[in-house]
Amino acid sequence: MSESDTPQGAFYACQHADIGHLRVPYVIAGEGRETIFTYSMSTDNQVYLPAMFERLTGIACFVVAGWPTVPGIEEATRVGAELLRAAAVGPAIWMGSSVGGSIAQCAAVFNPEMVSGLILSNTALPVTWVRLPARIATGAMALIPTRLLKNLMLKAGGAEMGDVQRDVAEKALTKPLLLSWLRWAGDFHGLSIGDQSDAFLRLPTLILESSDDPGVPEKHRERLKAFLPHATVTTFEGGGHFPAGKFAEEYFSAVRNFVAQDRESEQP
Repeated sequence: MSESDTPQGAFYACQHADIGHLRVPYVIAGEGRETIFTYSMSTDNQVYLPAMFERLTGIACFVVAGWPTVPGIEEATRVGAELLRAAAVGPAIWMGSSVGGSIAQCAAVFNPEMVSGLILSNTALPVTWVRLPARIATGAMALIPTRLLKNLMLKAGGAEMGDVQRDVAEKALTKPLLLSWLRWAGDFHGLSIGDQSDAFLRLPTLILESSDDPGVPEKHRERLKAFLPHATVTTFEGGGHFPAGKFAEEYFSAVRNFVAQDRESEQP
């Protein structure tokens, strides 16, 4: 592990860990018996991280500050698990939104020893037919100019993205990052999650969803809930694909309550 330092333009001071050939920046904020592990788009995220750190008091938040541009989602999951080991944190509650939710599900399958629970926000189970379109889209998007690609992604974010959140996304979104997301989506949708890990079905799980999510249609939201009938579910009316931006207090209150309930269930 390296000494703490602040990358140029960063909003938070980061530490770094060398995982294989990658130098991975991360932030640990807060203290508590439970640790929430998640990925953030960048080190200068001035929307999601402050809301998370301010509201999740009594919980340690371990954030990978900038998504690693690795070739596949299983590799991205391995990087996260190795990072937890390198920091001597141990198993954590993996929290992920959208593609991050896919990573959390994969962690439960490929690295179950490092997962104590799941928080799945605005995400879905693998959909087999999506795999090929995702791979085709990866090749097609590689040919699209970066400016146009960013505009398409920001438009997909929906009206719930405020000006500050949109500005953060504008800075954080790069073509390598977007192409990594698409490659990971192709990998993820080729998996049979339920066939690979019974433990996944027994993990304490919180599902956060929006009634009007443009990225996760209702049938996919219902499929996820049917697959994880033991999960606690919180639905945001009008939250779009990023309810944490519009409903930060309610969103992180649901997370805090879930962690507290999980803690109580472990009491003798």
